[in-house]
Amino acid sequence: MKKQVFISQPMKGLTEAQIRANRQEAVEQIESLGCEVLDSIFDFDDIENIKNKPLFYLAKSFGLIASKADGVYFLKGWQEARGCKLEHSACIAYGVPVYYESN
Repeated sequence: MKKQVFISQPMKGLTEAQIRANRQEAVEQIESLGCEVLDSIFDFDDIENIKNKPLFYLAKSFGLIASKADGVYFLKGWQEARGCKLEHSACIAYGVPVYYESN
């Protein structure tokens, strides 16, 4: 069974196309190692009734990390992104392996 990797990346203020473009190199690199990338770009539609959208998406990310991820790959800039920092802290606290995009 292939290892499954979650990609954590800054998303605030970006379109889905920009988010996908920013992660493409990481996806290719992860897949070249024989791993599967978990789809962590959640549906951007039908969220008008959500009171705290960033927290809603963070909860979905935590659920995916907890249920399926064998590791989390952090893209450049994660240290400045509120959600990425929380994901990183949780991974460290709960022993989920972390990997980093190199400069």
